[in-house]
Amino acid sequence: MLIHQAKGRIERLWGTLQSRLLVELMMNVKEANEFLRGYIHKYNKNFSCQPENSRSLFVPFKENEDIDNYSCIKDTRKIDSTGVFSFKNK
Repeated sequence: MLIHQAKGRIERLWGTLQSRLLVELMMNVKEANEFLRGYIHKYNKNFSCQPENSRSLFVPFKENEDIDNYSCIKDTRKIDSTGVFSFKNK
């Protein structure tokens, strides 16, 4: 089999799945929701566990703190004349 023939077959498969799967899911959304409701209980029964420590580890956020210091890493750079910058010499 030539590579382009194999590629065509898989592309046709993906095209069929993409065009039909959404339609099939929409037609069966009620049954899918019912399945998921039951499956969630089955999944939790098999895989859930109780925490070893019931004490909360949540630390309240202090209003006077800057949230940017927690949610990102900031670094200063210089941009050259072409608009390019480097990071760790790359």
